[in-house]
Amino acid sequence: MNKFIDIVIVLCIGFTKTYSIENSYPKNSQNNFAYNFLPKTLNSRSYNFYAFGEFLYMQTSQEGLEYAVLNNTTDSLPGSGNAIPGKRIGFEDAWSYEPGIKVGLGYIDQNLWDAELYYSYVDIDTSTSFNFTNLGVLLPLWFAPPDNEALSLSKDSRAKWSGSLNALDFKIEKKIFLSKKLLFEPTIGVKAARIKQLYFVLMKVQYNFVTPIKEPKFTGNITFKGAGISAGINSEYYFLKHLYFFENFTFAILHSKFNVFQKYDGFTSNAVVHIIEETNKMFTNIPYFEILAGIAGKYSYKNAFLVELKIGYEMQKWFRQNQFAGHFDSHTSVNLGDDLSIKGLIIRFGVQF
Repeated sequence: MNKFIDIVIVLCIGFTKTYSIENSYPKNSQNNFAYNFLPKTLNSRSYNFYAFGEFLYMQTSQEGLEYAVLNNTTDSLPGSGNAIPGKRIGFEDAWSYEPGIKVGLGYIDQNLWDAELYYSYVDIDTSTSFNFTNLGVLLPLWFAPPDNEALSLSKDSRAKWSGSLNALDFKIEKKIFLSKKLLFEPTIGVKAARIKQLYFVLMKVQYNFVTPIKEPKFTGNITFKGAGISAGINSEYYFLKHLYFFENFTFAILHSKFNVFQKYDGFTSNAVVHIIEETNKMFTNIPYFEILAGIAGKYSYKNAFLVELKIGYEMQKWFRQNQFAGHFDSHTSVNLGDDLSIKGLIIRFGVQF
């Protein structure tokens, strides 16, 4: 029985190796490719290099950035410890689209795995404001609760969320042609990232008609750094001679560090300055995934170089990025935190040589 199992294992390994080699890079002429799909390498070499640049137009959003609660049915404050009724005021549909870039270099080899190194940058810049004139109270979520009686006099507030994302990826890949039209490509690599978040909330308060308008504010700063192993699956489906659909999926676990600083700079009911500062440092593991899909085309010029154009839609999810601690939070465990999402258009131009 053991010999039979050993024979089966050897046959499976041999079949897998043979299938991978035979299907990784179709040989001979273009007829081995779907719709005369262009050869893998140029200039009669077994290897090529390529470079690419991407224009990104991405919308960044994050859960848990609501900054006030509006209760327009009463002009009195809830008792201490009670739930806060009313409508939460946040960015809602104010999330803006900002430009970004991605640039990279790659190496293609018929006998070894391919390799790719690229850098990504995405900008974060969203602001919103809210004001009302009717009956009601506006309770700030990021300010000190003892000051709420004074701050509830405010009917004007604004918030701004800004920052940036920098990421560096290195991947190795192996292309396997499952058919003449379908390409399957497993990937494994390393991902490193740094995300900077700045969060600012301001309210305008006038205690009576003779006192000047005061502006209590909350300022938050989060710096995230993470690195870890990534893995994914890419696929391409060729439906015309030079055109194909593509899909990329990547998942990673990042060993991460958060540096958090936040400051409340406000006033008591007697207009006395009240300042609270908090700093925190946390270590944890953060999951990440991205999905990219679209349409692309390749064209080779006299077998000297190949140009590629891709247009697609990308979605990224960075888990537990919002580590700001509000005064109404029951606890601030690092295991909690709302997610950061990035999604939008990508346009890529690449050259293989």
